[in-house]
Amino acid sequence: MNYTKISIKYIALLFIFCLLCFNGEVNADSSIDTTINVDKTITSAPPKVKNTFGYKITPDSNNPGIVTGLNDSFEIKFEDIKCSNGIAILRKSINFNNLNYSKPGDYKFKVEENSTADEVSYPLASEKWDIVLSVRYKTIDNVPTRELIVKGMAIVNPETGSKDNDALSFTSDAVFTNIRIFNDTKGNMSDLNKYFKIKVNIKGEPGDVYTIYGQDPTVNYNGKMIETLKTYIVGDTPQYIYLKDDQDVTIGKRILAQGSEVSAKENKNYQNEIKIGTKYSVEEIGSEAYKTYINNSDKPNKKSSEYTLDRNTGIINILNIYEAEILTGNFIKVLPYVLILLIASISLVLIIRKRKTVE
Repeated sequence: MNYTKISIKYIALLFIFCLLCFNGEVNADSSIDTTINVDKTITSAPPKVKNTFGYKITPDSNNPGIVTGLNDSFEIKFEDIKCSNGIAILRKSINFNNLNYSKPGDYKFKVEENSTADEVSYPLASEKWDIVLSVRYKTIDNVPTRELIVKGMAIVNPETGSKDNDALSFTSDAVFTNIRIFNDTKGNMSDLNKYFKIKVNIKGEPGDVYTIYGQDPTVNYNGKMIETLKTYIVGDTPQYIYLKDDQDVTIGKRILAQGSEVSAKENKNYQNEIKIGTKYSVEEIGSEAYKTYINNSDKPNKKSSEYTLDRNTGIINILNIYEAEILTGNFIKVLPYVLILLIASISLVLIIRKRKTVE
């Protein structure tokens, strides 16, 4: 037996062990930080966003080995997050730092949005992302060990193949709507400059605020000057709007900073504020001389039915009619003769009375 060779072998192993016991004495590679940012963006958002989105992380079935320690779900919560120019963004960080891998190789994980608390107002995002982690044996001075570490990471869009090492991005276009109320005045006795007072009832969430635009800033109602509302507050005191002939008002459609009322009416540079499914109704107050028809009702009625908002703008058409009977037809033709006979009769009566007085 060659004891010299055995001694040298054990001395070498002891030397390596001693090097491992002292930090900085041996060059060893380490796992990279696998923290990933997830950005959730909501466009066409109302002034405040409240919703929870859920996400799922699924290991690829073709991964080289088994992965343990994976937290396969997470949430991003918007708790009355204020938006800027119709956009709300929230970021959450997730990481793959504490995973255990059974074999070296490239591991793929699919990340997708799989739930939303309010799927009508805030639909699911369509984006899906792949996280690819390169798992290799750890080396010390170019000598591999049996420890597996992450040597590289990439964020890949599976549809385009493009890579992004910054963040995963998910975007939803919020689906809200608004209400428009139109007033039309007709009739031979109607006053086209008269303002009608309309009570609006929107059954949104208490405290929700909806923008009102389209009203004259100051109106003369029954001889009293009134400053009109600029916002509708759910659960506040009764909300009234004032419209005269050929005017309309929009509730729940906020014009963005770079927009205008014209662009808002063209569905540009605005954001809707009222949730789909919200119930609403209107009632005209006063103006008893006018017959009121709401949304082409068969009979005059100053109070509408209760409507439910869908994805389209809620429309209410109010028609006020003040009509006096006008004499027409054959009666108009004989009217001059009737008047002549009436005048003649009155004259005859006066003559007779005068003669009696003289006698």
